Amino acid sequence: PLSDGEFESAFGLFAGAAPDYIVRAHLPFAEEPDFPMLVGRANAFDFAAGLGLKYDMFSLGIGVRVLAALSGEVGVEQRDGVPVQVIHNELVPAAAPVFGLGLEPGGDFSVGATLRTPLRANFDVTLATSGLGGIALPPMHIRGVAHYEPLRIDLEVSRRFERTTLLLALDYERWSAFPGSLGSTLECPSDVPRCGTSAPQDPDANDIVIPRLGVKHEFSIARPSAALGAGDA
Repeated sequence: PLSDGEFESAFGLFAGAAPDYIVRAHLPFAEEPDFPMLVGRANAFDFAAGLGLKYDMFSLGIGVRVLAALSGEVGVEQRDGVPVQVIHNELVPAAAPVFGLGLEPGGDFSVGATLRTPLRANFDVTLATSGLGGIALPPMHIRGVAHYEPLRIDLEVSRRFERTTLLLALDYERWSAFPGSLGSTLECPSDVPRCGTSAPQDPDANDIVIPRLGVKHEFSIARPSAALGAGDA
């Protein structure tokens, strides 16, 4: 936290990554049951930065989340008449801004709202076939989504009654925009609806709304003091 007169500010940084890789993806066969939303989020290098400002009863926050996305190509080149595998990979940033707003018109009442834009880390590796001894094959792709977070809106209202604080919140997550964890292997020409492979099944995810309720009560016994809190969603 930083303070300067009537203004108060805070700045934060976060970075995290798995020890053995920068970005990782899991591509199961179509007949294998898969639950991509239950997989841990540490599938890509994760970086975040945020800045918060407060003046009088107004608070404003802005930040950015960045993940590592992968783009590359695997091909075969002829060198002195010998086919040689060639690999080119590139890590590109996938960023999503975050905004927050707070209002405290009185010492016992506060309102807050946050907006998290969608965060999506793709991987797309093209398997080029131009160097396979003159065999004409369309390029193939290993593509999908290594990590995805939907657009999310959080609203919160809290009210303090002497030693008891009551909190009401509502969270909205737009999962209907989730494209699925797997992408198409072949790109069909614009005039050909199908060219040998079927597109991955639409995940058909639904938006969710989560109400939350919390309460906290502060009490003291002699000199020691304590606070007891509980909540439900």
